[in-house]
Amino acid sequence: MIICKTAHEITLMREAGKIVSATLEELKNHIRPGVTTKELDAIAEEVIRSH
Repeated sequence: MIICKTAHEITLMREAGKIVSATLEELKNHIRPGVTTKELDAIAEEVIRSH
């Protein structure tokens, strides 16, 4: 079954996509040998919460 999204739902999905994109860009700048996934999780959380 196909469920049509409202304009508001589409707007929310776009905003979520922008936050995910910003998070991935920030993580990309911190990925290097020796950085733990726990550290990356903390960075991702900081970016997400800042939005």
